[in-house]
Amino acid sequence: MHISFLLIWVRILRIYSYGLGYYGHISIVEGLAIAGIIIFIQLLGSRIWMSLFSDGPLEKLIRYATYGRGR
Repeated sequence: MHISFLLIWVRILRIYSYGLGYYGHISIVEGLAIAGIIIFIQLLGSRIWMSLFSDGPLEKLIRYATYGRGR
């Protein structure tokens, strides 16, 4: 799930800091609140995912692309 989290955080930084023009419009408290909510959702989602599967979604995709369907 490390690759998935990294890509999510890169996207968050682009959207909330620069991408949608929010740079300078979101206060530190609002930014921390948004980050806290996102971290909570990630923790909850990863707990559910890892209870069902042994690898993260992008790790599964990379393994499928590398080894194919047989492995």
